[in-house]
Amino acid sequence: MNGSLPSRTTGLTFRSLDHGLRLIDTATSEMLPSAEEVQLELDRERAERLKLVAERDHEQERLEAEERAQAAEGEIRRLRKEMERRG
Repeated sequence: MNGSLPSRTTGLTFRSLDHGLRLIDTATSEMLPSAEEVQLELDRERAERLKLVAERDHEQERLEAEERAQAAEGEIRRLRKEMERRG
């Protein structure tokens, strides 16, 4: 016996390995990810989403600042023209 226990109910094979119990898809012989592996992947995906949100927010802030700068430049031009007109 290789330390495995097949389950007809779940379609999985329970295998005892050095680092604990692992689940194997009996049909494909693929090892299912451990809870720790799943959590690491979820954490990685969450960090990536947070990074993308931060980048998007930063870009939005940059665009808004650029719009404010353009508006300020337009106001400066308008005021200069007004000052020139008044002489």
